Amino acid sequence: MFTTRGETLRTRSTMTFAVTGITALAAIGLTPTTAGAATNAAKPRAQADFNGDGYPDLLITAPTTEVRGKANAGALALLYGSAEGFRNDRAVVLDPSGPHVPPLKEMWDSHGKDHGDLDRDGYDDLISGTNVYFGGKEPGFTGSAVLNPGSVLSPRTRVRDLKIGDLNGDGKPDAVVAVDNSVPGSEPTKTGIVAMFGPFDRTGKPAYKGTFRDTLAKDGFRPRGLAIADMTGDGRSDIVVRDFHYPDGPIATLLTTSPTGALLPTGSKFATGDGPFEFGDINKDGYLDLVSGDPQAYSGPGSPEGEVHVTYGGPKGVHETLKPQVLVQGKDGIPGADESFDAWGRTVTVGDTNGDGYADIVIGAPTEDGATDAQKDTGAITVLRGGPTGITGTGAKALTQNSTGIPNTAEREDHFGSDVALIDSDKNGRPELYVGGYGEDAYTGRAWKLPISATGVIGGTGSTDFGLSDLTTRPEDYKSLRFGAVLYH
Repeated sequence: MFTTRGETLRTRSTMTFAVTGITALAAIGLTPTTAGAATNAAKPRAQADFNGDGYPDLLITAPTTEVRGKANAGALALLYGSAEGFRNDRAVVLDPSGPHVPPLKEMWDSHGKDHGDLDRDGYDDLISGTNVYFGGKEPGFTGSAVLNPGSVLSPRTRVRDLKIGDLNGDGKPDAVVAVDNSVPGSEPTKTGIVAMFGPFDRTGKPAYKGTFRDTLAKDGFRPRGLAIADMTGDGRSDIVVRDFHYPDGPIATLLTTSPTGALLPTGSKFATGDGPFEFGDINKDGYLDLVSGDPQAYSGPGSPEGEVHVTYGGPKGVHETLKPQVLVQGKDGIPGADESFDAWGRTVTVGDTNGDGYADIVIGAPTEDGATDAQKDTGAITVLRGGPTGITGTGAKALTQNSTGIPNTAEREDHFGSDVALIDSDKNGRPELYVGGYGEDAYTGRAWKLPISATGVIGGTGSTDFGLSDLTTRPEDYKSLRFGAVLYH
């Protein structure tokens, strides 16, 4: 959710922490896999491919759409990649009247959502909360189940986040769940991390019983969010756990993993953002780096502007000498101004946009104001380039609907930049940038496709936009609301 003027705000923090003493989870008795040397080759996880054709797919939410007269029913557009990229005539629009449809009204953001081939049938599956929706060759999702961690969780446990990775390096998908059940009326009290080891069957049952880590009792924090990627380059997923709260803003703890599936302490804690996590090799050193937006960060009372955190990976997880960066509009060559209520960093996406081998960051600011009151909360995006020393202001660019070639015009409450996604939908080696604007056309919502040239120019000739009505043969069934709120890939 966006920060409003009535919400409690917190102070921007640029602190970096290094602590020890986090006790590892006990080994769970899995058959050990071969623990080879560090591969030192950053490999961001493949984007979602729900129909198994080798091309990445894109989900676009319209969470409050009216469906055949039923208000706030919600709808979801599933766009399939192909040699021709995304084609409107191949899109599938899902709504609650169909089978195996995710909880559309709850899909406001990417927290608690992930993807992976849990049952190893060749099709990626969508995870939302503890629910899994199975992909398949046919359009849409072919089945659904609830992930079942056995006796570790009670039915009333509150899931904060869930992510998929390969914790023990056996090539099979595992799940990590952040839970916080310490609320009135919730029994038994559970606050911590659950690890479940796959593969999973079609009922959601893991191959191995899960383990629970009471982080509140043993480590002193409540898990609020998760990110999973191989930051150490050893072929196993590492786990970034964002604390529930901290006086100076969110703090992340890094856990590495072992061939037995145990979670091991690294002694690393560092400042992070409160928005979604993304990974990419920004400085091209062979290790994945962590990017997180923090739209509620502020530099003075009552004026949250937003910032973006970059934490660099290395052999021990967090780079030992390359310091984290805190990116702010109007500083270090970054375009724009650090203004109140921009929500800069509400959304981020990471990828190489100019073919130089360094991952770049695209940042959404959906409540960025234009020059006049008629352009209040119109929204904007910022493109920052990676390089040998990390993110720099060199080549940075800010784009709005008023930028050359981008369709439509920046208007009040368009919320352009409500989400952003870099996807190579046609696998030509060069991604396209997709931008959501859920407030466009009186909150009907639209999405934009901005092509990227071989030299890294984003937008311009070939830029297009589309709404939910453009993706269905029965547009009369849908009164779209907030299409483009989330672009999930």
